[in-house]
Amino acid sequence: MASSETNTALAWNDPHWLAEATAWIDANVERTGELDRFHSYPWATAIRAPTAAGIVWFKACIAELAHEVSTLELLNVRRPDAVPGLLAGDRERGWMLLEDAGERMRELEPLGGQLERWETAVRLYAKLQLDVAPAADRFAAGGVPDRRGRVAEGFRAVLGDERATKPTSESALTDEELERIHAVVPRLADAEQELDELGLPYTIQHDDLHDANVFVRDGDYRIIDWGDACVANPLLSLTVALAVVAYRFGVEDDAPEVARVQAAYLEPFAALVPAAELERAAPLARLVGYACGTIKWHEVMSAISGEQRAPFDVELPERLRRMLELCG
Repeated sequence: MASSETNTALAWNDPHWLAEATAWIDANVERTGELDRFHSYPWATAIRAPTAAGIVWFKACIAELAHEVSTLELLNVRRPDAVPGLLAGDRERGWMLLEDAGERMRELEPLGGQLERWETAVRLYAKLQLDVAPAADRFAAGGVPDRRGRVAEGFRAVLGDERATKPTSESALTDEELERIHAVVPRLADAEQELDELGLPYTIQHDDLHDANVFVRDGDYRIIDWGDACVANPLLSLTVALAVVAYRFGVEDDAPEVARVQAAYLEPFAALVPAAELERAAPLARLVGYACGTIKWHEVMSAISGEQRAPFDVELPERLRRMLELCG
């Protein structure tokens, strides 16, 4: 097997695991060439498999993210135009075979027109959220974390874990920082309640909507990598998307480029809530969304071994410090 990234400590690199995964791939598609490891992380791996019909992708996740299989099953039924086609799935093992979705939007950036691509992508995604909202309970039943009105509660639990706040002496939050971050929780709870009072339906919330998870093929857009998803207020998805737009364009959070993408995302929701109310709620959504993503990171880090977790130990304290910056 060719490999772009190697970490021999990972389960994905165990010869018995690789043999079993290869047999499963070959049982579901007619492979025409060597498998190629695209990436390998402690929480998931992705492998290219060439077939006569083109490239397909094998993905495997840890148990805590295995709900991606059932999530894609539901999304393929309700919005097959917006997600990669699921060729085969094994819910118990967190394995899936996916059709190739095209080119990552990130790689298209040098071609120009990236702002328009972002607007198209977020409109598509917002409409998907609305279309699948009636299936919110089904997503949760399939294992997607249920954060409906529970983000502040989950964030408080993160703060109670010293492995999150003080994983190493170098990255540990100071006592003063800990006191300040605990003081954020009531504000977070108020923001969450205000968001929910908008009356938007709870739905799937991708929680990692960046330009490497949006693909374009022949003008069609596909949103991939749903393992980080949760069931929550839809607007929490603004957090990652707008932060990445600001970063890619090298602008501040309130720049016109960011405002355009935010407006494109909010547009489909204006059928349910006045646009002015949505715009006022957007900063609250970004704050609650950041806390939501921190809970996700904590859950993933808690699920992997100490040896595999060590390179990522700094992530949670840094996220908490960023939360303090967001709160001023």
